[in-house]
Amino acid sequence: MKRKKFWKDVSRFVTPAALIVLGLVLLFCPDTASALISRVAGWALTFSGIVVAVAMVVDGRLSVGQLLSALALVLLGRYLIAHPLAWAAWGGRIIGVLDAWQLCTGSEEVIVAVIDEPVQTTHPDLRANIWSNPKNSQEHGYNFWDDSPELDWKSVGGNDRNPEYADHGTHVAGVIAAVNNNGRGVCGIAGGRSNSGGVRIMSCQIMGNSTTGGKGNPTVKAFEYAWTNGAIIAQNSWGYNLETADGTKITPEEFEREWKSNYGIMRDAIDTFVRGAGTRNPNSPLQGGLVIFAAGNEGDVYGDVRIYPAAYDPVIAVGAMDWSFRPAYYTDYGPWVDIAAPGGDRYSGKTTRTASDGRTVFYSNAQILSTILCDDAIAYQDGRKDGGMYGYGFMQGTSMACPHVSGVAALGLAYAAQNGKKYTPAEFKALLLSSVYGIDDCFAGSKDGELGPIADMAVYKNKMGGGCIDALKLLFAVKGTPAVYVRTGEPVTVDFARYFGGDRSRVALTAASFVSPGNLGLSSSKAVFDGTKITFDCPEPGTSMLRISAVSGDTEFVREFAVVSRAGLAANGGWL
Repeated sequence: MKRKKFWKDVSRFVTPAALIVLGLVLLFCPDTASALISRVAGWALTFSGIVVAVAMVVDGRLSVGQLLSALALVLLGRYLIAHPLAWAAWGGRIIGVLDAWQLCTGSEEVIVAVIDEPVQTTHPDLRANIWSNPKNSQEHGYNFWDDSPELDWKSVGGNDRNPEYADHGTHVAGVIAAVNNNGRGVCGIAGGRSNSGGVRIMSCQIMGNSTTGGKGNPTVKAFEYAWTNGAIIAQNSWGYNLETADGTKITPEEFEREWKSNYGIMRDAIDTFVRGAGTRNPNSPLQGGLVIFAAGNEGDVYGDVRIYPAAYDPVIAVGAMDWSFRPAYYTDYGPWVDIAAPGGDRYSGKTTRTASDGRTVFYSNAQILSTILCDDAIAYQDGRKDGGMYGYGFMQGTSMACPHVSGVAALGLAYAAQNGKKYTPAEFKALLLSSVYGIDDCFAGSKDGELGPIADMAVYKNKMGGGCIDALKLLFAVKGTPAVYVRTGEPVTVDFARYFGGDRSRVALTAASFVSPGNLGLSSSKAVFDGTKITFDCPEPGTSMLRISAVSGDTEFVREFAVVSRAGLAANGGWL
């Protein structure tokens, strides 16, 4: 009797416990849940199913419902063991867009030129945010490779043409401006809300499948087309290689000389975009342009080498990091890199299995998910249209890191337009590059890479820019709102006297209240203060505005501050 009761009690306990474990994985690790955590949840569910079945046998009752429940738990558990959960949205979480969206989600006034492969302008998760020429609604960009108004993503497939061609440009565009809140696919950093209010993507095609294209400096023409048609951000996930046209390797010194001697027209195109973009529109939030380039993907081969055009001074060069805030194994790096962003790294959190043919197959939860081609007329490779991944795919590279910075820049300029502010390129670039959190403290130990382990991550220190882009910090900087960063669950006392100027000894707070206390897990809007000091103890990560009234002598002040609660803090206050 006691034995039966024991098994009954165990069965009642273990199933909810297993489900709670899985729920905690989904709730607290949605972006970076490792294969190990996934497998733990899988074994917990499997064990619970077995326990339930044993309990039924011991009890002498074989209920069909209970039997099916036990079987379902075992099957779900075994699936999680065999197929560890792979989450894709870690990039947006890392760069602070979830909180930034409380302030701004984008603006149709901001046009981003994607200078790349063609963008599939009809993609259902992109088409609402595709630029149209005011003079010709059917024109969404230009094919400079073939010198044609027809973007050639439609002609992909057939014969020996690459069925994945144009995935790259479409993937980049999705990171920036995939439509948000439309019940479909992924969310772009500046994608607006429900098919409205997103930044506009202009497709400037400089790569193509045809062997006859590529003549007459298509890239230079793309830059000119972009700024003369209203683009204020030039997004470039491409660069030149340290090799000749026939694949012969050249030295970094030769590469440097080649750039300085033979690429004057490319430098002029970049300079002209920086000077001229936005100047034809007196209401543009940027009176000039930003040119943003991927740093490159051969850092594991060449080491600390300047890669062009990314290393050109007027350009913002973007390196790639993985979900653990360390440089991606492939990223180019050096003192010339300006900033870092999530680029994916398939060796981070990797797991393996042996396929039926004996091959070792890698699974990774650490690449970037975005839009790819999804037209039924395109001849896809086997499996590309199967399941829920149709029209979406994982990629990695500084190509994926670069649009994270372009997207945040677009979001910041959208917020500037919302607040009636205007910037020169130099002003906004300085604002953008200072809106980061430090990651150098994470550069320790070793990690796996394509060419074997990277023995010492310390070689990347001071060579990945100022840190990882932080969208929330940029929007605070645009608004001029001071931000106070605190660690979640730990009390911290902040003295606000310095924010009010004048004689600090005469300043006193008279009132303080949170606009959205629930965002921080607080039950009351009142902030308790002592003189000029407020103690924060935020149970949950999030952001809330704090409105403070103060008096200094006969003068009264009212100021707004942002309180940002994060589970971990870098030395400069960013979230880790």
